[in-house]
Amino acid sequence: MKKRLLIIEDCEMMQRFLKSYLKREYDVVLAASQLMAHDKLTTESPFDAIIVDINLPDGSGINFIQQFQNTIYRATPIIAMSGTKDQNVRLDALEIGAADFIVKPFIPRELAIRVKKSIGIANQENSITKKTLFPSAPTLLFAN
Repeated sequence: MKKRLLIIEDCEMMQRFLKSYLKREYDVVLAASQLMAHDKLTTESPFDAIIVDINLPDGSGINFIQQFQNTIYRATPIIAMSGTKDQNVRLDALEIGAADFIVKPFIPRELAIRVKKSIGIANQENSITKKTLFPSAPTLLFAN
């Protein structure tokens, strides 16, 4: 079963490009705004990762990341992306909770690798959390 990926991007051309490149490995769902993304997050099955553009028509991707950190989905990795060269935007996104940041234009393979690694790290962290919160009972050995 393919991992699920939500892409929040308002540029239709970029949406088509990302979907066509990533659909080989992921079940890709598109949203053109934060409002659409919130709808997808609340009505569809969980996503394994989210890619969010920083400049959206209904607000900043930074705000989306901040709001997302206060939900039950906060363990889902978010990869922020933007065409800005402003390092403060990149640092802010990472500081408030983005797992990664990629600057446009980017090499498609690099984005695919970053998504895969972010999902892998999140899966490892979730596994460690489950083991810590719900350790398996010790196995008892009895001698005859």
